[in-house]
Amino acid sequence: MGISFDVARVHEVLKRNGLTWKRGQRVTVFKGACAGVHNNNIYATIEYFLIEGL
Repeated sequence: MGISFDVARVHEVLKRNGLTWKRGQRVTVFKGACAGVHNNNIYATIEYFLIEGL
């Protein structure tokens, strides 16, 4: 049996700086905000938040 030091936590709600994002919420990703989004804004639905390395 191996021991892994990788930690990942999965959350349905994330609260930061007084703002709350919840599972199922629709969000807009503006063009240029991340890799692969160059020409148009895209719309996505939040499924889960994956936080690694805690």
